[in-house]
Amino acid sequence: GGAYTPLRQWHKGAAVLRDALKMNPGNAEGLFLLLHNTMHLCLWNETASLEAQLKKSVLKRLLNGDASGPGIEPYASLTHPWPVELQAAVSAWHSASAWDKVSGITPLKLYPVLQNSNPARSPVRIAFKSFDFGDHQSTYLIIGVLKALCKLKDVDFILYGLRPDDGSQMYKMLHNLCGKSQSGPGNGIFYDASRMDTLSIAQKMNKAKPNVLVDLDGHFRNSRLEIFALRPCPLQVEYPMFVGPASAGFIDFTIWDATTL
Repeated sequence: GGAYTPLRQWHKGAAVLRDALKMNPGNAEGLFLLLHNTMHLCLWNETASLEAQLKKSVLKRLLNGDASGPGIEPYASLTHPWPVELQAAVSAWHSASAWDKVSGITPLKLYPVLQNSNPARSPVRIAFKSFDFGDHQSTYLIIGVLKALCKLKDVDFILYGLRPDDGSQMYKMLHNLCGKSQSGPGNGIFYDASRMDTLSIAQKMNKAKPNVLVDLDGHFRNSRLEIFALRPCPLQVEYPMFVGPASAGFIDFTIWDATTL
């Protein structure tokens, strides 16, 4: 069923998933995929039943402390008419798993968050981390902010890209804004961190000593949220590309606006 779904073969996927759920009726992963398929097939009576079963399964796994987690990704949970408390609990489990991935690593040395508080001596430094720098909605949403930062003399910024150059015009545009590392006119630096391990990225961020570190991924796949769990910056902020609760102790603030609220 999981193989048929990305191929948009809804009928075949639904048939296989129904058979699988006969053997394991409460499997949240299977319920989610079957629900996805039946929605595309407009089987609304079955969809309503599956929605109730999926919610029950996710709640049960969270309440029982299932080691394999709630069985659904945080972003996927936002597509269901669930209470925000349940969606936050799903996010919290995934944030805790980010902690677990780096639990054996010695914490990084923190520095005063207002270390560059004198603009005459040093500009305010803002760092951004994203897997989706390139032809992705995250870049389209943040590019205006970066252009505005380029106009400020007392601010510089650093971009940490977690995937390689996708050859897009948006990726090139980001590089052009980063005049300190490219030939562009901007006041930013772009680092391709796609081949770096989690600790190396966190150490590089920590060495740069940004005043604020902004996560542009949240709980999207490949976000590598464990980088933030290592606490490379004393002030870590979530920008609402992921329009749901991060539910992470290592995220200090979330930036919202009237639309995302």
